[in-house]
Amino acid sequence: MRSLISGILAHAVNLGLLESNPVRDCKVLAAVKQSKPTEFYTEEEVEAIIADLEGMPDCQAVCAVLFYCGLRPSEGAALKWPDIDLENGTLTVSRSCVRGDVADQLKTPESHRSLPLVPQVSSRLAAWRKLSPGDGWVFENKVGKPVSLREMARKKIVPRLNAKGRQWKSFYSFRRGLATLITRLRGPLAASQALGHRNMTVTMTNYVRQDRRELVAAMAQIAATSPET
Repeated sequence: MRSLISGILAHAVNLGLLESNPVRDCKVLAAVKQSKPTEFYTEEEVEAIIADLEGMPDCQAVCAVLFYCGLRPSEGAALKWPDIDLENGTLTVSRSCVRGDVADQLKTPESHRSLPLVPQVSSRLAAWRKLSPGDGWVFENKVGKPVSLREMARKKIVPRLNAKGRQWKSFYSFRRGLATLITRLRGPLAASQALGHRNMTVTMTNYVRQDRRELVAAMAQIAATSPET
């Protein structure tokens, strides 16, 4: 509520209706409820999810693309087959689809990018390609439009995972998972380029999650240098 009022009054200042924003220096005195930490998938979790989705090649391909290419759900929904070069192993991001509306304008100029395809995703795309001929949308609904990934998750992915006793987090958890994995392997610059961010600060602040396996690995390395081992 404070942020909303402050935004309204800031707009009034910009219009010359007020000299200053009285809410700017107003502090919240009550205890602020901490937001829940955002979740991410590890590569092992993603491969387990894909295995659980056996017999659903479209769902397997969606999960593989969103994780191994780090796409936003809107970018994944807007893929067309000419964007994917399985022979040369590349995927081009050039449009988005939000609530069924397709646009060539992406979130940032850096979001227009060409990504290398690793075998973990190209194999799933190749399997889905056999069942999806033509040059249309990679993930298409019955009326020839980009499929709603939210509906795909609600109707197909989540029920299957629930039946398998596996937790569903979110489509964005794939993207955060890739950012965390690439940062661990190569650093934030590579992760920022994969996700199409303006700079590494955005990647590190909003997408790279704490993976406690790094601490365990680091302590194991320290233990290995002990003269008592």
